[in-house]
This record gives sequence, C-alpha cells and structure tokens, in this order.
Amino acid sequence: MSLNVLGVRRGQRAMVYGSLLFLVVFYGGFRLWPMGYSIVLSLFNWRGLKPIWQQHFVGLSHYKFALVRDPLVLESLLRTLIFSAELVGISTALGLLVAVLIRNHRRAQPTLRLAYFLPYIVPAVVSGLLMRVLFQPQFGSVNALLTALGLPAQPWMASPKSALLTVALVAAWARLGYNVILFLAGLDQIPTDLLDAARVDGAGAWQAFWRITFPLLMPVMLFIVVTGSIAALQEFGVIYAMTLGSTEVVGGPVRATTVFSILLYLTAFSEVGGFNYSYGATLAVILFLLIFGLTLIQFRVMRTHWEY
Repeated sequence: MSLNVLGVRRGQRAMVYGSLLFLVVFYGGFRLWPMGYSIVLSLFNWRGLKPIWQQHFVGLSHYKFALVRDPLVLESLLRTLIFSAELVGISTALGLLVAVLIRNHRRAQPTLRLAYFLPYIVPAVVSGLLMRVLFQPQFGSVNALLTALGLPAQPWMASPKSALLTVALVAAWARLGYNVILFLAGLDQIPTDLLDAARVDGAGAWQAFWRITFPLLMPVMLFIVVTGSIAALQEFGVIYAMTLGSTEVVGGPVRATTVFSILLYLTAFSEVGGFNYSYGATLAVILFLLIFGLTLIQFRVMRTHWEY
C-alpha cells in the first residue's frame, strides 16, 4: 500500500475523530453538564452567594415541597395542560385544514408553503411582540377586524379569562407552518388509487376524506400531537414577550398565563421568586422528566405498526 493512500486514510480518520470529539465536547458542555449541574443544584439550598459545596445539603426536600406543598406548582401544571391542549388542538386542526386546501394548488403550493412556514422560523420573542400589538384591546388590528365584521371586540390579554387562550392562539399560529408541512408530506404518501376507487364507488369528497384520508394520516397526526405537546411544555418566548411590561409581572394578568416554564423563570431569575436558584433547578428537573416521558411516548408511537 502506497504512502499516499495511508496518508489519506489517516487524514480521513483524524477528521472523523475530530468531528466526533467536537460533538462530544459541544453536547457535553451545552447539554449534559448543565443538566447534571441542575440536578446537583436542586439538592442544595443555593442562592448564588457562596460556592455550592459550602451550602446546606437538603436532599430531595425541594422535590417534596414542589410536588406536595407548593400550590403554585400544581396551578402552573394544570394551566400548562390547558395551554397545551389549546395550542395542540388549534394548530393540529388548522394545519390539517390548510394542508388539505392548498394540496391541490400545485403551482401556488411552494409559495403557500413558504408563507405558512415563515412564522415557524421567526423567533418566538419577535412573534410575541408583534402579536401583542395586534391583539391590543383598544387599538389592535384583531379587534378592528372583529368590529368591521360586526362581532364584539375581545379583551384578549387584558382579561385573565382570555389571556391564556390568546397566547395559545399566537403559539398555534407560530407552529402552524410546521404542521402544514408534515400534513402535506402525509397527504402525498396516500395512494391516489384508493381515492380514485372511492370516487368510482360513488363516495363524495367528505366521505373519501373521512373514510380514507383521515385514517391514513393518523400516524402523522399522532406524531404532530406528541411533538406539539413537548413544544407546549417548553413554550416560553411567546408568553414572555406578550406579558412583559404590559401587566404587573411576566405571566399575568393575575398569573393567568403563568405556565410551568414561566413559573420556573420567575422562581430562579426574578425578584418575585427571590432568585431561588436551587428551587428553580428543581422545577427544571421536573420539567425535564415530563418532557422525557412524552419523548418515550413519541418513540412508542413511531414504532407502532398501523393496520387499516
């Protein structure tokens, strides 16, 4: 074997090892290390004044307090479930509707895909700031449109009764393009022979959709629901931007939009929670466990064999 070949192989091997080392360092430094440190931090009573090894070790007392004695945790978890159901339900239903409507527009479909997908790649804080202006009760464009259509104006973020639904609508709008792309991919995989046979047998458009298209889209829909639920648990940017400076505290009004991620932020990084880093780390670990459980469900869904 020539020296040139040996040199090339050594160079390729060094490149592979270097790439793997970069991934290990990057993932370990920005993922594993913060996760591990958060777990350690949750076992102490640390507020950032002294090194952690000089703080009082409290074991699992933070977890016991959070899951048993802290009413704010239970309230935020229930609020998160409601928010997740609203976000996932709205974005999934609208995503399927839009995908079905634009599927037959072959020439305009690339432009429509881009138009619907753009909000998904816009930073959440930017979307929240933009929508806070549009949903402004007195001068917002949304209420102006409702008034022009003869419908009553809504308080939106000004009322605790409608604030959570408002941020869910904005988050669903931001996620709509992602769902549309997935549904379009699922629709393209449905054999046209089945739909043609249904038309020959006299089935209408609604019957063909309900009896053929919808069941065949079930794997895609379940994937969207599970991944959407995981994203809803982590939603922060939209709620932060829409409530920052417009109410008495982030997550308002009157804690109406204080979902679990917002409670975590308020606990660890604001005067409201007293900058309680250890308890904030405890909430972060609990959130991680919830997301990990949903991820296991996602893996189980992806391994499911569907029969029709």
